[in-house]
This record gives sequence, structure tokens and C-alpha cells, in this order.
Amino acid sequence: MPSQKYDIIFGCDIIYEVSNYPDLLKIIEERLNPQGIAIIASKAYYYGNGGSIAEFKQCVENSNLVYHRLHNINTGMSNRREIFSLQHKT
Repeated sequence: MPSQKYDIIFGCDIIYEVSNYPDLLKIIEERLNPQGIAIIASKAYYYGNGGSIAEFKQCVENSNLVYHRLHNINTGMSNRREIFSLQHKT
């Protein structure tokens, strides 16, 4: 039975654990339709876990996905946040 594919995948604060990056990217690659989009909201970095947008972007570069920043939230009062998308490379 083929795996279910999705046009849109949403996530929030799912990149806090660096060791999960390969599995997370594999799941998104496998479950996202070829023309689909994954939208993720995240902090710029996670205290104590080592996860960060910068490190996640490095892992994305070695995958079959492409990273696009959609929105940057920086109020100057707390950790910067970002909303980004992942799509299959064409």
C-alpha cells in the first residue's frame, strides 16, 4: 500500500533536536506531494538542545528539498522567529 501524500504539511517548533533532522527531512520528502509545500514556524535557536534554523538549513541543503524564508519575526524582545517553507527541488 503506497504512503499517503499531502499537498500541505504544517509544523511548529519541530527543529529543536538536531539528531532528528535527517528523519524529519526524510518524512517530509516522502509524504509531500511533488508540487506540495511544507510550512514551518520556528525559533531561530533552541536553548539547551542545540537546534537552530541555521543548522537545519545546512541539513536541507543535503536533501531533496529547498528552503525558502517566508517571514522573519524580530521584535528585539525575545528569540527571533521565522516562518519558512520546504518544497521538492525541481
